[in-house]
Amino acid sequence: MAEKTEEEKNYGTLEITLRYEPASQCLHCKVERARGLRPMDIHGLADPFCKLNILPVVPSTTTTKRLRTKTVHKTRDPEFNEQLNFYGIMEND
Repeated sequence: MAEKTEEEKNYGTLEITLRYEPASQCLHCKVERARGLRPMDIHGLADPFCKLNILPVVPSTTTTKRLRTKTVHKTRDPEFNEQLNFYGIMEND
């Protein structure tokens, strides 16, 4: 097994899959899981969630460019298994 990078040691890892469908102008983001996240409470656990943003964030647009997974409580190795979709995304965005 490969040695962990400094970022992996500090923040952990996140597994996601991205798929773009030009016909529907939709970016599908499958948030699978995270591993080795930092402990955030006195018990050495966390209540993690993922926030996904399409940049740049323009407040005046009608298309949602910010999405969030559910919170997975009391773990440093959450299984999200969530599909989040950004609609109205052009290929050149």
